[in-house]
Amino acid sequence: AEGGAPLKLGDGSAPEVSPKGDRVAWLKSGAVWSSPLAGGGARLWFKTRGRISSLKFAPDGERVAFVSSRSEHSLIGM
Repeated sequence: AEGGAPLKLGDGSAPEVSPKGDRVAWLKSGAVWSSPLAGGGARLWFKTRGRISSLKFAPDGERVAFVSSRSEHSLIGM
């Protein structure tokens, strides 16, 4: 990265940057969290039953698609 020291946005894994490049979403404790890339505070975006994976922003950057894996089945949500 250029331009200075890294900025901690939050704890978690599997970060996904929005198409506009202004926001990042990530997984933490069975939920999706998000924050502006400039910082300013992480917030819980949503939580579902099951294990969430495969975050992908919609082209407009307002929603994310994800997979929720449950004991006997999985679903794709947005």
